[in-house]
Amino acid sequence: ESSDRYETTKAFQVNEVDLGETKLRMFDFGGDTVYHLSYQMTIRDNYIPIVVINMQQFDELLSSTDTKEAARQLCMDYMSHLYLSCPRLGPPLLVLTHKDMLTPQRLRQRKQQLVDAVEDLRLQILDEERRLSRDSSTYCTILHLALNDTAVFKHTDIFVFGADDIGDLNSLLTELSSRCKSN
Repeated sequence: ESSDRYETTKAFQVNEVDLGETKLRMFDFGGDTVYHLSYQMTIRDNYIPIVVINMQQFDELLSSTDTKEAARQLCMDYMSHLYLSCPRLGPPLLVLTHKDMLTPQRLRQRKQQLVDAVEDLRLQILDEERRLSRDSSTYCTILHLALNDTAVFKHTDIFVFGADDIGDLNSLLTELSSRCKSN
């Protein structure tokens, strides 16, 4: 209620999604920095992180900053809070929205730029951790980020949606159901 924007998520919102034999409990943190403390109180190892990025916003950010900075602002800052509060979280799913606001060619380009920038930031974080922890046998407690042969977002874990289409919804629900069963 103290937020300037009434439409923002209040602390976090919990919704249940029925997938037949599997029920998902979805925690929506709204992405605002004021809610970062909520992550530490609610996230557990078996949660499935879903990062949602508005591709129109990413595209617009690139007019005033570089790709790494835009990826940091829209993705890595939030992911770092999730993974630092629960370092054993598995790989995240990436949901890209507003695909209809970009041409298909521009969307492919921006998607690749985002994924590449996130991967560059991951490697930068690992390098920084190594340098800061020279005397330690372990340098990164965030397991998903520390797996050098695994990108932050696998190609199969990226789902794209527009305003009036369901896009990859069935694929996303299938992946969520599969991960729930394995968790």
